[in-house]
Amino acid sequence: MKTRLTFILLIALAHTPVHAQSKGVGVGPILGEPTGLSTKVWISEHNALTGHWFFWNDGSPQIQPDYLIHRDLTEEIDQDLCGCIYLNYVIGGRVRDDTSDNRLSARVSLGTTYASGKSSLDVFIEIVPMLDFAPETAFDLNAAVGVRFYFNPPGE
Repeated sequence: MKTRLTFILLIALAHTPVHAQSKGVGVGPILGEPTGLSTKVWISEHNALTGHWFFWNDGSPQIQPDYLIHRDLTEEIDQDLCGCIYLNYVIGGRVRDDTSDNRLSARVSLGTTYASGKSSLDVFIEIVPMLDFAPETAFDLNAAVGVRFYFNPPGE
């Protein structure tokens, strides 16, 4: 029931127009590693905070907070017509709470985001090398794709 309600809410939000997102709050699914829920909050024209939240098969949570720096690759074109393509540089972390496998990690990733000029969504892909600090030092590599639906920012 929760899944169905979330899906209906996200579809309803997709009808609210937001021009090539550089403000507002976006929420949507992320697939890959991790698979769960992704959120994004724009804090300036080129910077945003994101978080990925999901549960492992055994129910243990994992949270990945990130700071994004965006480089707009489409500044010279009509963004209302074509949207925006951003190159994302990400610095963040990962906290995994599992009774048998707790982890604390640093994340540095590279990704790209397409934000449609006519709808309230963006589509993103990321490749994320991670360095685990606890319980032991280890290297991990994740990749994911996702879609976020944006709420109208204040004043729009």
